[in-house]
Amino acid sequence: MNWEILVVKRYLSARRKQIFTLFTTLVGISGITLGVAALVVTLSIMNGFQNEIRDKILGTQAHILLLPNGEKVFKPAPEILNQVTNLPEVIAGSPFIYGQTLLRARNKSVGAVLKGIIPEEEIRVTNLTRQNPTINLTTLNSSEPRIILGKELAKNLGVSLGEEIFLFSLQQETNFTGMTLPKIEKIRVAGIFESGMYEYDNSLAYISLRKAQEIFNLGQGITGYQLKIKDIYQADRLADKIEKLLGFSVWARPWTSMNKNLFSALKLEKIMMFIVLTLIILVAAFNIFSTLMLMTMEKIKDIAILQALGAKKKNILRIFLYEGLSIGILGIFSGSILGIVISKLLDRYQFIKLPADVYYIQNIPVKIMPLDIFLICVSALLISLLSTFYPSYKASRINPAEALRYE
Repeated sequence: MNWEILVVKRYLSARRKQIFTLFTTLVGISGITLGVAALVVTLSIMNGFQNEIRDKILGTQAHILLLPNGEKVFKPAPEILNQVTNLPEVIAGSPFIYGQTLLRARNKSVGAVLKGIIPEEEIRVTNLTRQNPTINLTTLNSSEPRIILGKELAKNLGVSLGEEIFLFSLQQETNFTGMTLPKIEKIRVAGIFESGMYEYDNSLAYISLRKAQEIFNLGQGITGYQLKIKDIYQADRLADKIEKLLGFSVWARPWTSMNKNLFSALKLEKIMMFIVLTLIILVAAFNIFSTLMLMTMEKIKDIAILQALGAKKKNILRIFLYEGLSIGILGIFSGSILGIVISKLLDRYQFIKLPADVYYIQNIPVKIMPLDIFLICVSALLISLLSTFYPSYKASRINPAEALRYE
């Protein structure tokens, strides 16, 4: 073993007269440990939030929407869907209709977004039935008008499965007296879904595409086409490709652009948390600095003797660099382990509950990313290394003759 390492080990193991040095060393290790652990847990929670929200959004929302550019309604164009679904990146596609409506039941009225779908094709495009295995979308094809409500929407209306509600369309019709009235439909609740996203559960309802065309007076028109693709992270690139393929008459909107503000905010928050919590590691680095400076003053005699025995300045420099790095590495290792353990416990036992209407989800999600842990460890190691340079340089510049003059 390198003799410099042996000296470092001896310096780190305190004797009676070096209890204060041991204490400052432990404070330095503890500071790095807490800083690294806090970063690991915080970034794991941020990753969990981002992935959880993304999965819930994509449970009810397609990966790419094809909308008419400059028009409100798409005319039926099966050739457009055929062109797009023949692309190797696309798994499936289906038409859809979006429209605003008012639902009323038991003297309660609630605004809602109505989505008209073809049930058999919706199953292939979104994950709604995977999130809600008890829901049978094909019931929407019944000759009797049927609707599937979000959980919170049904709660606000005070209705349950099988009950009837009234649907008021913004489209108007004229009755036999010549009066213009909003179109009213009596419709039965065929299912109640829960997406996990409060915003969707509180405002979204599903009906058949045919019934939506009738309610909104669209004839054979549709709002657009929705697509499911193989790689969700290629949605932006594929949307550009589809626009070039179909021309300017079609606008392709990837899921990332439809939720851009939300994910941009989460990304910015993650970066800011990384920067803020890195300050904890910086504070711990000052403890390493002070520990090495204190040790330099305590070990002047030892340094002088080593130099008298033939140790060079670079050897003394390495001893104190190794010591500072040892403190940093011990803190980084223990902090990483502690952070991973806490993250695993949070993920498994869900100690903390969240208000779903504020945070979209009810439990704290956790996802440990190896790349984040690597970046945390590298950052902490660099900070530890920088904090050791000056004390190590100072120790290597001690004059042995001056140090031993009064011994």
